[in-house]
Amino acid sequence: MAEVSIHYTDLQDRQIKGKEQEALGLRMLHDNFDADWKSGDEPHGTMIFTDVIPPNPLPPPDYKKEWQLATTQEGKIAILAKMVGLT
Repeated sequence: MAEVSIHYTDLQDRQIKGKEQEALGLRMLHDNFDADWKSGDEPHGTMIFTDVIPPNPLPPPDYKKEWQLATTQEGKIAILAKMVGLT
């Protein structure tokens, strides 16, 4: 896992540097304002990027399809139990 810290001085600089890192295939983890930043000031700080891509979440279950494929009453009850989180 590679993390890259990029400092920016204002919003325009932030936008340019963010696009540069994304073009390299990195994604932003978080953005921290500098300690001397005050509300109302032009934002300045450090963006943290990584090359780690989170795993794709599993697709939601297709209960309608499972219901249609169930051939017994017990099978349909089991599907209902999964739908409400009992199994």
